[in-house]
Order: sequence, then structure tokens, then C-alpha cells
Amino acid sequence: MRRKGLALQGASALVVGCGGVGSAIAASLAASGVVRVALFDRDASAEEALAGRLRAHYPAVAVSPGSNDPAGFDLLVNAPAVGMNPGDPLPLDPERLTPHMLVGEVVMANEVTAFLAAAQARGCRVQGGTDLLVEMIPPYLEIFGSDDERPSVGAIARL
Repeated sequence: MRRKGLALQGASALVVGCGGVGSAIAASLAASGVVRVALFDRDASAEEALAGRLRAHYPAVAVSPGSNDPAGFDLLVNAPAVGMNPGDPLPLDPERLTPHMLVGEVVMANEVTAFLAAAQARGCRVQGGTDLLVEMIPPYLEIFGSDDERPSVGAIARL
């Protein structure tokens, strides 16, 4: 997200989807200096559970379960399975997006999903699932890779 021009320190974020990926993203954002994380999931119990965990581990971050209305946020991340298939509904009304927002998507099935295309049409900067994958590879290799001839970040990014 920083490579896309978003200063996380002091930013506000809406995470749509509170499963495993959404939980990891929300925790990473809280650890990165955002001041507010709002959560939305169709499963209210998942939303409430994640909000509780974030409050316990990041008490300085304002955490609120709520809606999928992106108004007033700097960052929006779509983390549910919705959006992986053509014809899936959008996670929120794209008319509520504004050009100052960075809109991220974890779906890796398509480089530009219908949701990201709608965000781009509204003038938003976007980060797709392939961007997420490229950023995950170096720490993955650091943790799980061997010391023998590990590929460089540049070589991985060109894949």
C-alpha cells in the first residue's frame, strides 16, 4: 500500500470480510499505524470476534464493526470470497468511493476485478490481489525458504 502512495500512519481503513485473510490484513493495518479500522462482514459474529481481538492487541486503534459504507476512509480492502467469479455482486456501492481512497482487493483470479474496475472509474488508486502476492513472497521466503539461491524480489516481481 505504501508503494501505491498511501501513508498508513494516521490513516483510516475499512476491511470488508473478517475471515482469515481479512483478519490478517486488519491486524497488519493496526500494527502499521492506522488510527481507525472499521470492519464489515455478512457474518456479524466474525465481525465482532475480529473487533474484540483487534481491541485487545491494538488498544490505541479505534476499531468499529459496522457497515460496508466506505465514506470517510482512506483505505478500503475487500477480503471476502465474493468477487472471485464473474457476476459476483460488488462488496459495496462504488458510487460511495472517492478519488483520494486506495482500494485493495485480495482476489487473485483476475488482475482487475469488477470491483477494482469500478474503483478505477471513480478515480481511486487500486491494489489488486497480484500486488498482494508479490509483497507476500519476500517474507514468505525469509521465513520458509532455504538459504540456497533464493530468488531476488525483482525476479519474483517479473514473474
